[in-house]
Amino acid sequence: MKLHHILKDFHGSQTGHDFQVFKADTTAPLSDSLAVIAVGEGWAKPAEPDTLVGGPHPKLAVEPDAPIVLVEHRETKVTGPDETKPDLAALSQKELLALAKERGIPVKFGTKKEAVLALLAAA
Repeated sequence: MKLHHILKDFHGSQTGHDFQVFKADTTAPLSDSLAVIAVGEGWAKPAEPDTLVGGPHPKLAVEPDAPIVLVEHRETKVTGPDETKPDLAALSQKELLALAKERGIPVKFGTKKEAVLALLAAA
């Protein structure tokens, strides 16, 4: 981060995940990506090297105790994982009969596994 002289008040994000308020007539370190925007918009200019060496310490644009406010600008929808279909062929005959009953498919107890698989696949 390089020091920049802030020309106009603006809100900026050093990391893309938070934002800070930068005050005019102060000097603050700006990340390279924020500096490109701030300088391009005329909000800041690179600090003069001769004013920083041997001179008074520049005022910080952000007070050390000032809270950092996190802002979320994107729409985020959290969903659970998609329900996976069970591998029917790997289930035992007892599990297949229970699944058929759960799905409302009438199956007799002695029905062969292949027939239960066909009924479940058709449903």
